[in-house]
Amino acid sequence: MRPQIILGIAIVFFLFVPLGGFANIFPLFVIGLIVSGIGFILYAIFVREREDQYKWVYWLHRSVVFGIGCLAFVAGTYNSLDLPAYFKKEYDTIQGIPTEIIYYEPSRGEITGTFSITIDGEIFSIDRRLGQGVEDLENRMFTIRYLPRSKWIIDYEMK
Repeated sequence: MRPQIILGIAIVFFLFVPLGGFANIFPLFVIGLIVSGIGFILYAIFVREREDQYKWVYWLHRSVVFGIGCLAFVAGTYNSLDLPAYFKKEYDTIQGIPTEIIYYEPSRGEITGTFSITIDGEIFSIDRRLGQGVEDLENRMFTIRYLPRSKWIIDYEMK
């Protein structure tokens, strides 16, 4: 298979990562990381040096793509440890009033920012709902269902 096709497949699966994150679909997120990581690694192995290219540019390009592939693959395999818990619906649950709430402003392209809340020493990142401020979250009881290893939040409820 040509290296360009492998790179194309890797990029397509890498797009599954933000899609899985925004849609809160954990398996899509994990599959995107693992397959794109493998694709980037294979591309870095099979890409050929061109005659009109400096040798250092070729090795820099190859090293960067290989590094991205390794990072994506390692992150995907770590998160894949939670796949059995996800499919069996064996989520951990934590309840409590947050001891610390930090609001992070939206970055470029985002509509709303995120909150980082601490409950019983566990730190979770939750999306901000429109019109919601830090004062709306203080002294509220949270119930968060999450995956045990990756801390991926399945859902949460405020009372």
